[in-house]
Amino acid sequence: MTAVYEGVAKIITGMKRPERNKLLGVLLQDSALLKDLEEAMIIARRRHEKSEPLEEFADRMRRKGRFK
Repeated sequence: MTAVYEGVAKIITGMKRPERNKLLGVLLQDSALLKDLEEAMIIARRRHEKSEPLEEFADRMRRKGRFK
């Protein structure tokens, strides 16, 4: 984390719960930010899943006729 992020995190964790809830409510009304949060949650949830190299995936999709 950079110093800016650490500073923001420190400020937010220092807020009282009603203040944090109000801030989060305002932030979650931003559709772009909400989309970013959803994607970050998906990444975090799938972080430990087995992966395969892109070329192997592309080859498999070509064999199935889903990719040219």
